[in-house]
Amino acid sequence: MTIQNTSSAVMSQRRSPPRALDYFPTPPWATRALLEHVNIRGVSAGMGGGEIPWSELTVWEPACGEGHMARVLAERFGRVVVSDVFDYGIGAAVHDFLGVNDLAGSPAPVERPHFVITNPPFSAGQQFIEHALDIATMGVAMLVRTAFLESGERYDLFQRFPPRFVAQFSGRVPMVMGRLDAAASSATAYCWIFWKAPACGIFGGGRSTSLLWIPPDARARLERPGDYPDQTEGGLL
Repeated sequence: MTIQNTSSAVMSQRRSPPRALDYFPTPPWATRALLEHVNIRGVSAGMGGGEIPWSELTVWEPACGEGHMARVLAERFGRVVVSDVFDYGIGAAVHDFLGVNDLAGSPAPVERPHFVITNPPFSAGQQFIEHALDIATMGVAMLVRTAFLESGERYDLFQRFPPRFVAQFSGRVPMVMGRLDAAASSATAYCWIFWKAPACGIFGGGRSTSLLWIPPDARARLERPGDYPDQTEGGLL
């Protein structure tokens, strides 16, 4: 299992992003909860033959920040491609997933990944989803505030692209702006939303969405030693 980046130099100094990027690092256990409770790999079974082995699957994490989610994805996926619009000094490709401000002047680090999985900036969540559904060949998973399910604009999104699963965390997922903090607390509710990619053809889409609950003991079961590295020591990838 490998994490692919496109920079030859991994910086030794942590960098702080602008507040406008809405960077809230994902606790690693919250990503493991997706992999444990949502059968994302199952979409491959309907595309001929059995499920494709994890080792043969590529996932793109396009808002990777300091790599906390990517490191967990690498526990399963054979290839993890990482990028972000801001250079966090971890060696990831600097690339604007939405193509609005390609600060690096570089092409996308991967064109047609099997999956796109990320915790998108809240203000650009819908745009991330729409672009991810356009390029992923199997599935898209987004970690969002539960409030993301509301609003007329997103009602239209979900009518056009009904999710396969909404996996609601029964407990809180503590996230704070700009850093990963094991001692943080939060009153904000989060869920994972998972879509089969339209590229799945007749196996994608569908009109029904299953609601799942991630158990309240998920954090206790899924946290691992080393999940909260000393961020003063530099890159994580």
